Amino acid sequence: MSDGLWTYRARWTGHEVDADTIDVIVDHGMMIQSRQRIRLAGINAPEVRGVERAAGLRASMFVNGWLEEAASDEWPLLVTTQKDRRSFNRYVGDVVRVTDGSDLATDLAGFLASDLI
Repeated sequence: MSDGLWTYRARWTGHEVDADTIDVIVDHGMMIQSRQRIRLAGINAPEVRGVERAAGLRASMFVNGWLEEAASDEWPLLVTTQKDRRSFNRYVGDVVRVTDGSDLATDLAGFLASDLI
């Protein structure tokens, strides 16, 4: 996300709303942290309710596994955010694993495009 406003160290809370929206704890520095809802930039995953439920649950399981791989460090993620112009309650952003540089949105897009979903 080239026009991102801020980049933060973060860790997953263990909760994803669905495959394209997750909750993280963000480290703002100077011992200030906050819980934020991040909508993955450029991703529109199947919903976990309604007619897309089966595909949405598989996509959420993929995201859950991806985030669990990053759980080895106190701050295993880098989150680059920009304010969602359509919502006052969340940010749109990129989520990257510090250990290997993998981008969640890129990996999820590959999963969604595969025959696995």
